[in-house]
Amino acid sequence: MPFAYQLLKTAHILLAASLLGAGLCSVFFKVAADRTGDARVVAQAMRAVVRADFCFIFPAILGLPLTGFAMLFFDALARWPTPAPLDIPPWIYLSLVLYLFAGAPWVLAVRLQLEMRQLAESAAETGAPLPQAYAAKSRRWAALGVPSFSCSLFILYVMVTKVVPWL
Repeated sequence: MPFAYQLLKTAHILLAASLLGAGLCSVFFKVAADRTGDARVVAQAMRAVVRADFCFIFPAILGLPLTGFAMLFFDALARWPTPAPLDIPPWIYLSLVLYLFAGAPWVLAVRLQLEMRQLAESAAETGAPLPQAYAAKSRRWAALGVPSFSCSLFILYVMVTKVVPWL
């Protein structure tokens, strides 16, 4: 394989690690802060969660398909000038579909994170307890995050094994 392909593959793996690692750390620190019930602690954690999404998760979400499609392009170049059509394995199609299923809830969860950050910051500024709206948004955030993160883990499994389990 060409050196450029190896660089793309390395970037793809690092982006996947960034996506999963930042996601897991965000959950850990948000839940830990929520358990304190202290609006100041929660506000600080929510600022970090939002920052992590924009510094690590969002670039990974953009970079993963770019590096993946670039690797497919290199695969097609390796076959040139053979006129055979590019044979895309089923595991790639499955990964792309799961990627959409993982990404859709994430977009909604980010919106909730921004709203929760605002609620926590407002409570922290006034010395008030966290409002009930924060708890309700937090439950919706978790309900969106579990399927999104689960899809991401399953994509990792499919990418590593290059297998569609039911085929």
